[in-house]
Amino acid sequence: MSVTSDILRSWHSPRLVMRARLSQGVREDRALAVLLCACLMMFIAQWPGLARAAQGAPDVPLQARLGGALLATMFLLPLVFYVLAGLSQIVLR
Repeated sequence: MSVTSDILRSWHSPRLVMRARLSQGVREDRALAVLLCACLMMFIAQWPGLARAAQGAPDVPLQARLGGALLATMFLLPLVFYVLAGLSQIVLR
């Protein structure tokens, strides 16, 4: 089932959607997709603050701030989460 239909269904019956998602089992491709979507949402959520900071301190332009935030949230943060998952897997064993 597609993610968009799950989002629409979750407004009315979130328990059924979560039950269906959990019954599909653990899959790394879905976990990676959810992680990247979450990182993208975090990146977009930073835009207003970065724009205000660029106006307040024009020595660092907005494009540089956005580039740094993109690098941190979309490339480095998923790696941090993978390391955290690996460490937790080692600890749990």
